[in-house]
Amino acid sequence: MSVPTRVIAWITVCLPALALAAGPQLKLPAFDNLQKLASSSVDISIGPWPLGIAAHVLENSDPGDAEFQQLLRGLKGLYIRSYEFPADDMYPTVEVEAVREQLAAAGWNPLAQIRSHRDSEKVDVYVCMSNDTVTGLAVIASDRRKFTILNVVGSIDPQKLGALGARLGLPDLAR
Repeated sequence: MSVPTRVIAWITVCLPALALAAGPQLKLPAFDNLQKLASSSVDISIGPWPLGIAAHVLENSDPGDAEFQQLLRGLKGLYIRSYEFPADDMYPTVEVEAVREQLAAAGWNPLAQIRSHRDSEKVDVYVCMSNDTVTGLAVIASDRRKFTILNVVGSIDPQKLGALGARLGLPDLAR
């Protein structure tokens, strides 16, 4: 086997592992076909540029926004996909499970895994760590009628995550 052939064979064998070890940003399916079926849907993708602008705008605003501004400066992306359907089993769970499988990659650490077999509910909360620093957060919650995927990318101080949730109108998870 020649050297280029060996290199190609090695890359081919390693590609699945490299895809899993992509870091704190999850590869989310488009879910375009689900928007027509869903009774409600949320599709938010905010990258580093808009987050940087938001942090800059807050520089000269209320001093109470300083903590939120600091949180925004550490973020590189915020991605939310949430769909609710009028009946059970209207979405392909295989796509949601494929996102869950990405959390098996190196660096991702489970904080909570909740299962209710009676209601087919699954909730997974993971953090991505690099050198003892949180670089990402993933929450995947699903049942037979709905699913939500939240992926926060960037350096995150867990103590300040509540400020982000409050700004986004998310429920207080500390209660």
